[in-house]
Formats: sequence, C-alpha cells, structure tokens
Amino acid sequence: MRIRDLGSPIVEIEGRSTDLGATKQGALLARLSLELGRAVSSDALIAAAWGSDAVVSTARLDSQLWRLRNLLEPTRGRASSVLLKSGAGYRLAASPEVVDATLFVRLAENLPAVDDHASSERNLVGEIDEALGLWRGRPYEPISDLPDVVPAVTRLEELRSDLAERRISALIGAGQPGRALADLEPLIAATPYRERLWAQRMRILAGTGRIEEALAGYQRIRELLRDELGLDPGPELTDLHARLLSGDLEDDPALRPAGFPIVVDAASPAPETRPSAPEVHLPRRATRLVGRSGDLDRIRSLVGAYPLVTLVGAGGCGKTRLAVEVATVMAPDYPDGVWFVDLAAAAEESLVPDVLSSTFGLGASALGDPLLAIQNYLADKRALLVMDNCEHVLASAAAGVEAVLGSGGASTVLATSREPLGIDGEMVWSLSPLSLLEPPADGAGGTGAGHSPAVELFLERARAARPDLDPEPAGLDAIGRICRAVDGLPLALELAAARTRMFGLEEILDQVVGDPSRLGRIGRGRIAPGQVGLEPAGRGRADHRNTLYDAIEWSYRLLDEPEQALHRRLSILPGEFSLTTAAGVAGGESDRATVADGLAVLVNSSMLITRRSRQHATRFAQLETVRAHARRRLLDGGEANALSRRRDEWVRGVLGRRPRAGTADEPAWFEELDDAYGVIRACLQDQLRGDGDPELARLGAELTTYWYYRHRLMEGGRWLEALLAQGPPARTPAEAGIRAMRLAAVYYLRTRADLARPLLVVGLDQIGTIAESDVIDVAETIACLAGTAWGREENQWLVALHDRLRPLAVRAGDPQLAVLTEMVGSVAQLPLRPLEVSKTEAAALFERAGEIGNLFAQWMAALVRTSVAMIEQDPVDGIAWIRRLVPIHLRLGSGGGWVFLETLGNFAAMTSDYSEAARLYAGGAALAHRAGTVWPTRAPTAALIERTRTALGAGFESAAAAGASLTLEEVARGWTTADDPG
Repeated sequence: MRIRDLGSPIVEIEGRSTDLGATKQGALLARLSLELGRAVSSDALIAAAWGSDAVVSTARLDSQLWRLRNLLEPTRGRASSVLLKSGAGYRLAASPEVVDATLFVRLAENLPAVDDHASSERNLVGEIDEALGLWRGRPYEPISDLPDVVPAVTRLEELRSDLAERRISALIGAGQPGRALADLEPLIAATPYRERLWAQRMRILAGTGRIEEALAGYQRIRELLRDELGLDPGPELTDLHARLLSGDLEDDPALRPAGFPIVVDAASPAPETRPSAPEVHLPRRATRLVGRSGDLDRIRSLVGAYPLVTLVGAGGCGKTRLAVEVATVMAPDYPDGVWFVDLAAAAEESLVPDVLSSTFGLGASALGDPLLAIQNYLADKRALLVMDNCEHVLASAAAGVEAVLGSGGASTVLATSREPLGIDGEMVWSLSPLSLLEPPADGAGGTGAGHSPAVELFLERARAARPDLDPEPAGLDAIGRICRAVDGLPLALELAAARTRMFGLEEILDQVVGDPSRLGRIGRGRIAPGQVGLEPAGRGRADHRNTLYDAIEWSYRLLDEPEQALHRRLSILPGEFSLTTAAGVAGGESDRATVADGLAVLVNSSMLITRRSRQHATRFAQLETVRAHARRRLLDGGEANALSRRRDEWVRGVLGRRPRAGTADEPAWFEELDDAYGVIRACLQDQLRGDGDPELARLGAELTTYWYYRHRLMEGGRWLEALLAQGPPARTPAEAGIRAMRLAAVYYLRTRADLARPLLVVGLDQIGTIAESDVIDVAETIACLAGTAWGREENQWLVALHDRLRPLAVRAGDPQLAVLTEMVGSVAQLPLRPLEVSKTEAAALFERAGEIGNLFAQWMAALVRTSVAMIEQDPVDGIAWIRRLVPIHLRLGSGGGWVFLETLGNFAAMTSDYSEAARLYAGGAALAHRAGTVWPTRAPTAALIERTRTALGAGFESAAAAGASLTLEEVARGWTTADDPG
C-alpha cells in the first residue's frame, strides 16, 4: 500500500492507483494522513468531508469510512489493520514510509548540510531528488484550505522550497554549476521575490567568471523589488553586490572563478519546531478566496518585511477577506498568536484602546492605560494583529499601532482602512476591484477556465445560491456585463450573485445597470461587521456592508462638507476626468487649488481612483458604484439640473476655443480635449436625446481632425451619422453642409470613398449662400475635406472643392486661408501638369506655411513631395520629405499612422531593403485594421508587397511578425539628428 497525499489523494495497492480527488473519501484520507497514527475525532472527519456547518449522522460517516477501508485493504477479513476505531474517532495505522508527506519530511530531515563533510560521501543531489520526486501538488488536497490544515501545508511548502534551494547548492558542490544555473531559472520564475535564489544565481555566475552577468542580475532583482514591492534588496544581496564591485572575492570561495567544485552556502536551518500550534483568533472563512492570488503573495511578502502594512481600497473591494486570508496563511510564522480586531465596533476614537486591549484579554495596566497593558503583554512576543476598519478612528488606530510596534517585541500589524494611517514606516497596499480581463488564451495567469477573476467570483457565489446554475453563452455574456456594471467590486458581485436564487441573469443585469449602489442583502438576515464573505448571513445587527449604498455612505460621512459636495458633483463627469475638468465643472465657486485638495482627500479616502500617464495629466474616475451613490446624493440635494447646465456651458467653452484649422495652436487644443473628452462625449450623447444646448451639436461636428489624430475615427463617424439622422436640426444651410462634409471627411479617412461622395454632393449643395460669419468656417471645412479626399482617386472632386474654396478665400482675405487654398489647388493640379512644377511649388508652399505657422498646409506640401517621389520611384527624396512630414503629423497626434508606415515600406522595397519593408507593411496593416479602415491605401503598394514577398520567400512571415506592433512614434524615434534632412 502507498498513500500519496502530496497533491490530489491517491491510493496505490499492488501497482494499481486510485485517485480519490475531491471525493468525501479523498477528504477523509487526507485528514487521517495529516494526523498519521493519531486519533481524529468524528467531528473533525465530518467537517473535512461535509463542511463544518453540516449536520451528518455517524452512520453516513461510517459508510464512507467502510468504503475507504475496502479501498485501503481490498483483501482484508473482518478486522482492519490500517483504518482503526480509536475512542471517539479513527486513526490511520500505516508506516510513515508508505505515506508521502511523512516520508518527504523524513527524507528532508535526514539530509546533511551541503557543507557538511558527510555530504561529500553521499549522492546529495540524488537524495534531494528522491524527496522532491514525491511532490505532485498542494499537500492534503482537497482539505488544504481548512484553517487547522493550513499551517501543516505551509510548513511542507516551505520545506519543499528549502530543498529546492539546497539542491542548487548541492549541484554546485558536486562541480555542476551549469546544471545548477539551468535548474535555478525556473525556480526564480516561480518565486521571483525570493532573494536567496538570486544570491545563488549571482554566486554561480561569479564563480564561473561571469562577473558582469552577476552584477546585471543584482540590478534585475533590485528593480523588481522596488517596482513591485517598494523594497530594497536585503543584506545578503547587498553585501554580495558590494564585494563583486570591489573585487573582494577572497573571503567567499564561491566567488573565485577557479573555485569549482565549491560549496555555495549552507542549507537553510530547519524550521523551529514548537510543542504546540500558535493561537489563531480569526473570523471563520466559509468561502474560497477568488481572484486574489497575486495580491495574496505580494502582501505576504510585505507583512514579512514591514512592521505595519495597511490595505486601503474602496468599500466592498475585499480588504477584510484578503487580510484574514493573509493572516491565516502566515499564522505559523507568529508563535505568539494571530489576533483580529474589528474597529467598526468602536463608535468613537476613545473606545479604540479598550477594544484593542480586550482583543488580547487584558485589563488596564497599573496606571490605568490599556495601550500600556498591550505594550507590556507584547514586550517579548512575536504576534500578528489584524486591525480591520480603521478609517473612522484613524488617530486612535494609529496610536494603537504605535503601542503594538513600540512594545519592544517583534509583532506585526496588518491594517485595513479606506485611507492610510499616516504612521512613519507604514507600507500601504492599494487594493483594486477584481480584474475584468479574461486570462490569456493558453490559460496562463488565469483563475478559471477562460473567465476573468470577477466572473469567476460571481459564478462561484451564484452556484452556492443556486447549485444548478449552468449559464449558456448568452448567460455568461450577461454575467460579464453585470461584473462591468459594478466595476468588479467583490461585495457587489457577492450581493448580485445571491440574487440568482430569485431572479434571472438579465433581470439582475437590469437592476445593477440602473443603480448598482442599491444592491443589498436579501431578507432579514444581516451580517456582523467584518464578516463579509467570511461566514453566512445571520440575524446580527445591520452594518455598513448590508448594501453597497451603506458601504459607500460609511466613507461619505467621514468627509468634511466641502469634500462631500465635490463627491456629489463629480457624478456629473462620466468616465475619466482631469483636475482642470473637475475644477471647471464640479468645483463650484472653489478655486483650482481647493479642488485639487478635495480630489486628494477623495483619493486618499478610496472614493476616487487615479490613472497616471506620462503623456497626459493625472486622470481621476469614480467607480460606477461610487458614482451611483454620488448621483443619488446629488438628486436628493436638488443640485442636478443646475450642475448639468454648468457642465454644458463649460464644454461649450472648450469646444468654442477651437483654433484655426492646422495652425500651431491646434495641438494644445487637442490636449485640452483629451482632458475633457469623457464629459464632452456625455454632452454629445445628450444632444441625440434632445437634451442640452443645440450649440454643442454644431461645435461637436468640428471634432473631425481630433478624432483622426486620436485614433477615434470609428466613434466620430458613428456620432456624425447619428447627428445627421436624429440630432437637433441645423440652424443654417451652411451648418447642414458642414455636418455632411465632416462625415464625408471621416469616410474618406476610412478609405470609404463610396460613402463619402454622396455626402460631398449634399454638403456642397446645402452650403448655398454663406453669411459673412460662416465664410472661414466653411472654407476650412472644404480645405480639410480636400486633404482627406486626396489620394483616393478623387481628383475630379478635388478640382470641384478647389473651385468652391477659391472665391471664399478671396472673400475672406485671410493669409492662413490663402495658403490652404493654394495648397489644395496644387494637389488638384498634380495629375494635370509636369511633376517638376508640382515639386517646386510644394517646396515653396512648405516654407510659406511654416512662416505663418500652418501645420496642415505644411503637412499637405510634404505629402505632395512624397507622392511625387512615389510616382518617380525616387526613394531618397521621398524618405527625406517623409522625415519632415512625420514630425508635423506627430505634433498633432498619431492617428492615421498606417499611411506613413505604408509609404515608408514602399520606399524600403524600392531600395531592396525587403526585411524593413515587410516590417513596415505589417505595422501599417495592423494600425489600419485597428482603425477600421481599408489597407493598403496607395495604388503601388500591392505590387511592392508582392515584390517583397518574392524576395524574402519563407522569411517574409518572420520579418512581418517583427513589425506587428510597430507604431509611427517608434519609427520616428529611430531617426537620428544626422538623418534629419531639415
């Protein structure tokens, strides 16, 4: 007989294997093997197989044990010699050598240290491999997550990690550094923050003379620790790095290049054994933690390195559940116990010391100070204290933490709060809602079978409420939309999932889309503070987690009135917004600095989230659940209508600041639109519903170039189509013509001339008699339309547009418009006159446009020169001009970059640089596909692609793959100053 309990439980009898998996017999066998040779009570066996809350008769337990006996001893007679009745329980009477977990521990404990003299006379690598070969997965499945089993599982996992590290040292000691290095890499990949592994790697590299690689390895782990954990390397790595830099290699034989075979380091000391397990005072976990494996690992590392770690996040994001899981897993590291205190029970600051001291069962000290009593109690102890819900008593909670940490012992505090405690040395971990992204196609990094962590949590909790739930694809789509509607917030997902017992998925979706903050617990049952997701709802008192609204209201009431007002008003700003937008729309009479302070408070209180960017100002956003609360508060206060008018007025001002087309002021306006685009989009949608100021519809139609340069052509086209079909009517023929021509320009940019031409006819016809105030606006619209129509074999329309544009330019008498008109005329005449004339005229117009600061005219002039170069097959001149053209284009934005990558690819093919051509073609095609446009855009391209494919043969695909993610910015960065023709 062999019992394999390091993984899914397997019984081997005379060469036949039976995998018990997650069956009740498997759970019973795992529980019995954990206590090998010791009696396990019937209650403990029932809890393992049926759950701690189950009411199971002894007869049912005996039935399962009878089946397990038959499996363990298929040829036994009446009496069993392996599974025995023992008092009020049962015990597994098997030799330790036939149970993998106990054999694993025995093999590990019998190994000598790597630098022990006895190890040189034994095959130490082989002995370690024998022990590691027993490992198949997490020990004692399927009960490995039970609180009283976790410490044993953790000890075995640590022992396995220690053996893997000792094996590396043994390989080096056996003179096999190459094999050691190869085996070390997957260990580092699996546990990238384990500094000892990196130290071993550095020693191996240095010991084989690869000092530079060893130093580079130090930089890698240093950056990893700083970027991911905010930590610096420990003393072992720091000292090793310093000795490598100084060349002081004599004290460490592992650092001498000729020193192999060498001893790298001694094995880690065996974990200290204690006569009894530490006290663990934590809420019971009735559900599995879902979607938080990455957070769990990182927080464990932080708790092991810092005396105070604070988990901050919005109400309902799962801080308490995660903190309890961390404390449970780390319990074996704290011999003096793990303690949990819920400060939600402290209604005011003065009660916190008493709540803390009562957690440890202490009275006041001789001086009557509860905090002093805590310090005296912890003076010689190593304990872990979980302080939950600190946000409403921050000052007293901070004083309590300082008392714990100032005791002189080695205790640690793991706090949860909606804002940091503000203590020196505090390590803050911001907990976000669960990810809404599905794992990669191969399943790597995922938490379920193709489901995002948010969907997986919903499914698990829904199946607990309704075990027969097996959603079809349409149902899974509804679940995904539910998860998005509540931003992946765990509390919201649990509350919504509980409703599957009463409602269908589409009904739940309707409920959460309308106002997700209304989600609440069903029925009279309520939960006690701190118990969300930890145990079933009972009949305790109501608290701040019974509805999402309550959870957010808890934070709202902790704000001062100005921050409360800002929270309410920000609900008028959908999506992301900048400080400028918040100050302009929601700031009321407050100045920008006051609004900035208010945003900082809301972020610090987990009422706002931030998204930082190197290219743009910091963006802020309310989670949908938080925004729903703010919106309800705004409506209750009667502020909504006035604030909507203020929003429209502010957006009208932003759009009304549109500079002249193509001028040097346009990039700055585009950046202003970037900051305000979320609220601009909302205002445009209001126009289609007949709400708001119709003036916004006219101004919104002028965003065509912005949509082009910001990769939003598909969205812009949809809005312009809707504006023509259902928007507020145009006030003048000129306005109607502009709308049609703007949409025609979008279609031309998407290479849909067939859709553009009818609109062009309508637009030109509707312009009619133009008022003086509309001349420049109409003329610039025609010029921009000509720029988009060019290159689409639309020369007859270019001539028509130029004929309409020329009298308008004369009428306006405007130098900017004059240059644009000449440029459109030059483009229209390109097929009708000698190329040399067009080249000379384009160069002159390029200089003139530069003198008056018209980027669009310069852009068109440079494009004329590249087009002529394409016709003349002159790649040298073409590349010189495209290197003038692209920086102008990038000043405005990067949209439409596929055209330039395609053109560069054509010139590369003309110079026989086929690998570069294939790379550029692939990048251009990918950008065009993402923009929803047809590719290629130029007539000669198809033939040049075929020439490139023929020249490269089988290498074409690999060359193209190298450019699949290429961008225009990346190409431009590769041009050196010496290459610049300007």
